[in-house]
Amino acid sequence: MLSTAIALFAIAILVGIILLTLFLMDGKTPHTLARIHGVIGILALLLVIISVVLHGSIPQIAGMSIIIIAALLGVRLFILGRRNQPFPKWLPAIHALTAAVGFFLLLISL
Repeated sequence: MLSTAIALFAIAILVGIILLTLFLMDGKTPHTLARIHGVIGILALLLVIISVVLHGSIPQIAGMSIIIIAALLGVRLFILGRRNQPFPKWLPAIHALTAAVGFFLLLISL
């Protein structure tokens, strides 16, 4: 189950890199692509939570916790985007960095 979650997170990361690149280039991102990124990330996070509850190790718990923080930042970005409110360029970068750290912790826990 954790391997499936990591594969889904890898896909979400690839889509996220595209989104971050588009955002840093012109400040805009396609909403459909952002939704796909979010749905894949949420599915992966649910699988991680189930896996950690069933038989989680310390690195898995740490990775899950950090990814939850990244998900909350992602929700904030989604809300701001839905309201057409501008947000600082550092916010998506922090979201990406936080998610990458959590992903790395999950990856080394396999």
